[in-house]
Amino acid sequence: MNEVERVKKICKERRISIRQLEIDCGFSNGYISHIKRGVFPSDRLMTISKYLEVPINELSDSAAQLPADYIAKTENGQEILIEPEIKEVIEGPYKDMLLTYAKKLIELQKMDEE
Repeated sequence: MNEVERVKKICKERRISIRQLEIDCGFSNGYISHIKRGVFPSDRLMTISKYLEVPINELSDSAAQLPADYIAKTENGQEILIEPEIKEVIEGPYKDMLLTYAKKLIELQKMDEE
């Protein structure tokens, strides 16, 4: 199953029309039906992934071929997909402060759950 088929299947399951997905993602009318070979450009795939709230690797077998701008590594070396603007911030001079803040947020979330 190619990327377009996967997106169409998810939309059908969630009762989202392809036209609605195109509108909400800022794509032109009929954009998805005109995709040749069933493969989206990486920026469009990222947009669809966010819209559907589905990990990008569930939409694409070739997610590993995304530009390096979209890939960041966690502390344990796991690769995650991320917007280039966010990657720039979290890998910049405020990285340690952001990690500390994120850990505090996780602690607060766990306290709220208890």
